[in-house]
Amino acid sequence: MVSFSYRTRLLIYSLGMMLFLAGTLLYSYQYVKKLIYTEAEEHISRVAQLSHMRLEDTRHSLQRYTEIVRDDLRLQEYLFVVSKIGSDSKPLQELYKRHFGWLPIDRYLIVDSNNKIIIGHKHHDLYTKLLPLLQTDQSGTFYVEYKNGLEVVAMSAINYRDSSLGTFIVSRDLTQAWLNQHHQDTGIIAFFEQHGIIISSSLAELNGAQIDTEKAQLSFKNDTYHIERLSLKNMPADLPKLWFALSNTELTKRLHQHQQTILTNAGIGIIAILVLGLLLIRNFSKPLTQLMQLTKQIANGHLPLVSKSQAKNEIAALANHFADMVIALKDKQAEIERVHATLEKSAITDILTGLYNRRYLQVVFPKLVAQAQRDNNQIAAILIDLDHFKKINDTHGHVTGDMCLAGFSDELKKFSRANDYLFRIGGEEFLVLSISEDLQGICQFAEKLRQGVEQNPVRYAGKIIPMTISCGITIATPTDSNQENITRILSMADKAMYEAKQNGRNRVCLASGLSDPQRHQQV
Repeated sequence: MVSFSYRTRLLIYSLGMMLFLAGTLLYSYQYVKKLIYTEAEEHISRVAQLSHMRLEDTRHSLQRYTEIVRDDLRLQEYLFVVSKIGSDSKPLQELYKRHFGWLPIDRYLIVDSNNKIIIGHKHHDLYTKLLPLLQTDQSGTFYVEYKNGLEVVAMSAINYRDSSLGTFIVSRDLTQAWLNQHHQDTGIIAFFEQHGIIISSSLAELNGAQIDTEKAQLSFKNDTYHIERLSLKNMPADLPKLWFALSNTELTKRLHQHQQTILTNAGIGIIAILVLGLLLIRNFSKPLTQLMQLTKQIANGHLPLVSKSQAKNEIAALANHFADMVIALKDKQAEIERVHATLEKSAITDILTGLYNRRYLQVVFPKLVAQAQRDNNQIAAILIDLDHFKKINDTHGHVTGDMCLAGFSDELKKFSRANDYLFRIGGEEFLVLSISEDLQGICQFAEKLRQGVEQNPVRYAGKIIPMTISCGITIATPTDSNQENITRILSMADKAMYEAKQNGRNRVCLASGLSDPQRHQQV
């Protein structure tokens, strides 16, 4: 069997491609000449189907956007404060712009449960059109008339704690700009018709022309058009209808252009294939070898530093794209590492307070035990409980309660020392772990924290909410297993904290059995 070199094969392939191109171009002219009108009608149908899919995707996207905003807890809370308490809507507006300003929409509204506009007063015309739907509490997607065209509207009801707060509304307009963009993308004329009259079109001269909607015919200035109507879901009968059209004159012009293009391409293509084949034979060996070596390094798990080529040719462009791919892989790898670090942090911290959670207690406690054993020290624990926290929740609400928890955690961080580990272990209970040489320093820290909380009430929504804490302190010598140490130290601190509660709250108590003669550190 005869074996040819790659250069010889490229030359043979080039000659074969030239012959194939010449035959294909000649055949395509005859074939296109015969089928161009049929293809035009099919093209309109395909464009109509594609447009229908795009509009359906727009409807679903808008509905999804309303659901994203509807389900955001922060927006629900702000809207609750504005609609139910009567606060200023400016913070709600800023929250929306900050977190949802990226949404690709044209207009939006937020109305309360009484169908009054909270955000979006400048879109009062849209509100007026949707008011009947708002009064019937309808959600979903709709079409309304807007600027000689249509507007796609999506609505979702916003609820908070089983209470209706209002409705979020977004829209995308299908007007003159949309028609022009559609014409630019597809080459098909798009227009809106109402009562047999074209009210807006991507071809300005068609505005005001009459069409026969029953026969789907359009004639204008000695030209006829292939037209097809697009049926839209949830479309009231009195709204403008969307049509697509293609000029017969345009089709004839395209056929002539196609003929000239075929003859030109036949000559240019044959020359280009021959020149390209010769250039490939001359220049492809070295860069392809380099790409193969780089591919092998990546397959082995290495991401080498690839410099971009300054040459202006196809292989250089391929090498530059490959360099971009390697850079993108490095960026993705760094992003994955950042996300992994963020996930690790969120797994061990409490979202509300930013303190460590109970899960991390199981991780850090063995390290503290090892350090205490190494330094011949003790592990001190302060168990802290917010006094009458249930009363704060019942009186001021859970949002205020969360603000109190966050405010206390700020005080705890302010008074804590470098070697203290701060935990929120559940509800309103907090834990401080530290390696200590003496009990006096721990007691002083707890007393300073107690006084700081008492002297700095939480201020929220114009209210001053006083808070006090009860603290239980214990000391553990790291001799038993880690789990037994954790259980024992929490139990002893809990008993001391319970004693502080029993003695009137707002105080610091040491666990029984400690050597300090002043075991009760009271107010």
